Amino acid sequence: MLTWTLAVAMAADPVPTLPFYPGGDDPPAKVSADDLPPLVAPEAPPEAEALTRDLSMRHAVPCDELSAGLAEPVPALRWAVATIQQPPWAAMHAAECLTLLHADEVTDDLTRWVRDPALKGLGIQTLGLLPQLSEPVAVKVTEAALTGNLADRARKAALDDAREAVRQVGSK
Repeated sequence: MLTWTLAVAMAADPVPTLPFYPGGDDPPAKVSADDLPPLVAPEAPPEAEALTRDLSMRHAVPCDELSAGLAEPVPALRWAVATIQQPPWAAMHAAECLTLLHADEVTDDLTRWVRDPALKGLGIQTLGLLPQLSEPVAVKVTEAALTGNLADRARKAALDDAREAVRQVGSK
């Protein structure tokens, strides 16, 4: 009986037959690579091995402690976001630390994350952290996100924000 149930479940087509777009009924807008800031290949920091180990732990080191242990936190965390592929949460935690502690310095990175379709996970995380960004950075990130594939999510995040300037951008 179990074999038959498993066979029936495996035979079902898991792909929806109608087009499915998570943001709504319309296909996502296309973002040209020419519209995005250039990617810069980061250089590995001297603490690359220790940073990789700290970020790879399932319950990663808090951002404050992580940054305190780095000679130059911004380039090191940028390197981690760009190069650490496994485990998947390692780069995401590095991006979270960049967003929370160094958003003013990495605004170009944040705006790229919310616009580049290939970096959708980073963009979603950035929009989730929108209330914790400074107002000028939050406005720039929201403006950038409204021109990309995460426009619906960005609009909702902006309208839910406590700051009037951010809400105004989201209401446009």
